[in-house]
Amino acid sequence: MAKPVSCGVLIINEEGEILVGLSTGNNKYDIPKGQLEEGERHIDAAIRECKEETGLTFGENDLTFLGYFNYSRYKDLVLYMATIRSTSIQVEELVCESTFKTKDGKEYPELSSFKWMPPEEYQTHMFASMQKVLQTVFEESIWRVYG
Repeated sequence: MAKPVSCGVLIINEEGEILVGLSTGNNKYDIPKGQLEEGERHIDAAIRECKEETGLTFGENDLTFLGYFNYSRYKDLVLYMATIRSTSIQVEELVCESTFKTKDGKEYPELSSFKWMPPEEYQTHMFASMQKVLQTVFEESIWRVYG
């Protein structure tokens, strides 16, 4: 049986920094990504998840396909990249509309505060599964653009 697939957007600025949001209830950051819905194209899921988790809207022509990754034992990840100028957004104004409920029924956003993360921080500030993907991405593609 195939693993579930998440789709996401790696948003990079002119300095090569990654736009990340703090994963609510954790001390780790993540990129906007989420579950592919039945019948949905990967790119549409990535665009939808980015909008839901940051409020940022990208079109198909704004995204570059980065790859299909073995994200974890439980799911795979299809990743796209968008490049934007850091001055084109105010990170403190980004809002995550995707929520989850705790056992006691309280609802929280999946991502809370946002920031631009320099590439050297992802190994200590992101979840291990995302660290592995980003290491591959940085080694294979992004530094060709920004290096």
